[in-house]
Amino acid sequence: MSTGGVEIDPLPFFRDSVFYLLAVASIFGTLLRGSMSFAEACAICCLYVMYLMAVLLPRRIAAVLNKWNESADGMETTNEGYVTPPEEPLERRATTELLDDVDGYTDSRGEPDSSDETVSDADDSGVATRLLEVLRMPVLLMLKVTMPEIGKPLSRQSRWAVSLLPITSPLFFAAVARFLNDNLITHPGLWFGVACGSVGSIVLYLSWPAIVGVSAPLGIAERFQKFLTVITFVQAVTWMDAAAGELVALFGAIGRISGASEALLGATVFAWGISIGDLVSDTTVARRGMAKTAIAACFGGPLFNLLVGLIGSMVFATASRGVISGIKLENEIILLASCQLLAVTYLIVGIPFVHKGRVSRVAATGMLGFYVVTQVLIALTSGQVIFKDPWM
Repeated sequence: MSTGGVEIDPLPFFRDSVFYLLAVASIFGTLLRGSMSFAEACAICCLYVMYLMAVLLPRRIAAVLNKWNESADGMETTNEGYVTPPEEPLERRATTELLDDVDGYTDSRGEPDSSDETVSDADDSGVATRLLEVLRMPVLLMLKVTMPEIGKPLSRQSRWAVSLLPITSPLFFAAVARFLNDNLITHPGLWFGVACGSVGSIVLYLSWPAIVGVSAPLGIAERFQKFLTVITFVQAVTWMDAAAGELVALFGAIGRISGASEALLGATVFAWGISIGDLVSDTTVARRGMAKTAIAACFGGPLFNLLVGLIGSMVFATASRGVISGIKLENEIILLASCQLLAVTYLIVGIPFVHKGRVSRVAATGMLGFYVVTQVLIALTSGQVIFKDPWM
């Protein structure tokens, strides 16, 4: 983040903040009543459908209107007879910008990031850096053989690494999803999958020149790149799930040894473990110069967890068992939800009007400070230091 802060798009930020406020308020208000019916769960879950429509429909409608206007007006030319060249496709522009940023990404102002020099100078810092590089090698090797690199053109990618994906990617996904531990995939089925993946690897290795070579059919490299992008997305989610699962297990063991309550663990260490993947991905996207995309992802992830993860499970539970009653929220959860409502209300009112649509370093520090205060209050409540009497 630069010293001037991050400028946000007012309408998308307001839309995301309002939907998050509605999600937290509706779930919190329903659970405070102590029960939830099938109709209530479906109504709350429909908020996510409305959110997707609010995000996708305006852009689709604008694209249809622009296409209709272009077809009505025809090709525009300048007064001197110069024909306006067609705009480069969005996918090609995005790929070109990403490839331009491989050696040194730029910030949101288009200026080179000076941190590259710091990283290059730190490579010679000594034994600690070399030891860290050695420790990173197994992880980087696993990443390379299980997930494609979409930041490079196909001609610069390792032929062997891409050819191994039909074997390594399904095995890694099945291992992380616990298909092997839960006996959802038997040993004969596992070996059959490995055999099919081996055939796919051989075919991919032999056909590699026909995909990236000079004589390759027009457009086949771009279509294959899109296919690899889909695989990268799935594998990235799988890697984040694996890392979050291990962190949650580690933090859970530490919490149980220390005797902390489940509500405190859920509001602190479990939340931190689950959010590690979002923190890394959002930070990476922001450092690539796409801070607005990172801000939108900060709302999209929690909305999906609340409305699809939590309320989606409530829909299935109420559909099979009827009305769920007897719900009692602990003081820590009530305090956490109340602080979230206060924080999101401040985002809706404070960022557009007080900070003039810009998240400055002072505002970001204040939000982090409010989060720290919230965690301290939850810890004190869990330790029976404050709010000793149950509220429900």
